Amino acid sequence: DVQTATTYGIIIQGNNIEGMRLDAPLAATGIGIQGDNNRILSNKITNSNQEGITLPPGSSGNLVQDNQVSASGNRSLVVFPLGGIGIGGDNNQVLGNKITDTTGPGIGISGKSNGVTGNKVSYSTENGIVLAPIATGNLIKDNMVSDSGKNGIAAMQPLAGPTGATDNTIIENKVSTSADFDLFDWSAPSPLENTWTDNTYKTSNFSVESTETTRFEGRDWSRPALPSSSLGFAPCFSPGSSLLWTNLYPDVCSMVIDFERA
Repeated sequence: DVQTATTYGIIIQGNNIEGMRLDAPLAATGIGIQGDNNRILSNKITNSNQEGITLPPGSSGNLVQDNQVSASGNRSLVVFPLGGIGIGGDNNQVLGNKITDTTGPGIGISGKSNGVTGNKVSYSTENGIVLAPIATGNLIKDNMVSDSGKNGIAAMQPLAGPTGATDNTIIENKVSTSADFDLFDWSAPSPLENTWTDNTYKTSNFSVESTETTRFEGRDWSRPALPSSSLGFAPCFSPGSSLLWTNLYPDVCSMVIDFERA
């Protein structure tokens, strides 16, 4: 594996790291950096029994881009499971990575002001992308998340405590086939503590309450469409809401609507 002490301005690129595992209670990370302004580029990490890539607290200004992480993670070591890529620091960028088959979340964020953009996350046993209870001010944008074992993208709350992840922006992501909800926010059904805008999804634990434009695409199978009307289309409903969406094509609800917060 590639493990570094405090580092500044190094590049870790083009490595093939496979089978980094230690016997319990220990575990091994594929690539771990604690430092500032480093770049982790185009590596392939497979079968680590901790995170494939990790930037612990105190790491800032790093770039994690175009890496492939698979079959990594660990649910048994800590309360917050470890998965594909873990970001504990602040002001880092996670761009264009492919994460699949992780034991734990695909991408986990517990720092602040990080950018997670253009990643593909699939077949995680936990949440696909998860914002830990202390995560704040992060941007989750233009990611594709599918086949998650829990929620697709989740903003979480601690097991005991009044608040969770806050002031994060989740925008223009495509999320599908999640075991629980495609989108999950701990603060629902109260006014949301995070901003969810222009995401494509089927299920969520909250209704759209925003002056922003939000897209709902796909049939909510928990609510059957009503019989077709004389206008030639059948109405259906958004998840957890009485808001009416227009079924423009068979079994597909697709519409863009602006809502004013009450």
